[in-house]
Amino acid sequence: MDILAQIRVNYDSFNRTRKRISDFILNSPEQCCFLSLKSFAQQVGTTEITILNFCRSLGLNSYLELKKALQDDLIVRVQASDRLKLSRSISGSAQELHQRLCQVQREALDHTLKSVSIQQLLDFAHALRGAKRIFIAAHDFSRFTGGYLERRLLSLEMNCHMLDLQSRQEIFRCLTAQPPEEGLLIAIAVPPYGKDTVSLIHYCMSIGMRVAALTDRPSSPVALEAHTTLLCDVELLGMTNTFASMIALIDVLTVLCSFADNAQEPITLEENRNHGQSWENFQKFFEKRTIPG
Repeated sequence: MDILAQIRVNYDSFNRTRKRISDFILNSPEQCCFLSLKSFAQQVGTTEITILNFCRSLGLNSYLELKKALQDDLIVRVQASDRLKLSRSISGSAQELHQRLCQVQREALDHTLKSVSIQQLLDFAHALRGAKRIFIAAHDFSRFTGGYLERRLLSLEMNCHMLDLQSRQEIFRCLTAQPPEEGLLIAIAVPPYGKDTVSLIHYCMSIGMRVAALTDRPSSPVALEAHTTLLCDVELLGMTNTFASMIALIDVLTVLCSFADNAQEPITLEENRNHGQSWENFQKFFEKRTIPG
């Protein structure tokens, strides 16, 4: 359930002050995405402590979590072009916007590279080198990152394939062409998380295939399921996603991976037969489901 729906569900149980806070959020969610705690409290006419207590009533640990939830909702609801227009409208001059963008990109890159440990990178590299066949699943703009990762891995002579999420038969054929324990699915997902990517993770887990993830936070639906995860800061002004830090992390990962000494020889993809029952089971994982975030 998204944050606005959660507020609506709880609205009748709120006291007068919390209803006033709720009304402000529901009427101006885009504005609330960028207000400081102090400014938010002043806009609503209450105290910062009251705002924090309101956040806790929604199961959030901080005001920052409320802002992040509202930003996630903005990414889902509002088209990218309109979000960018909104970012320009709150940024002042072009020079101010440029300075903010450069600062955000630097901070995202710095935060990502500092937060991911060498052990996490080596664990991910080990998963790559231990797989005879690597599959990459990504949707929308994440596919650009997936394509970059694919080219990087192919340059290391790894048997890697970017899955077409629009073709379930091709996905099924690829995933069942070798024993599942010999494969590795790399899921790349940022808000709004792709339902098919998450469904594919669940299917691979069910057949015993290992899953690695590149995503934005520990609570992401792909991070919650994966055996190995690398987290990247992809937020750009709370309006859209930037993949600069993820691309940089892929560079670091693949260079480290090139030093591994347990490389596997590529295998030839062969068609398997008699997949009737397995195909039906595969299809079940793509039935309608709700993805948080």
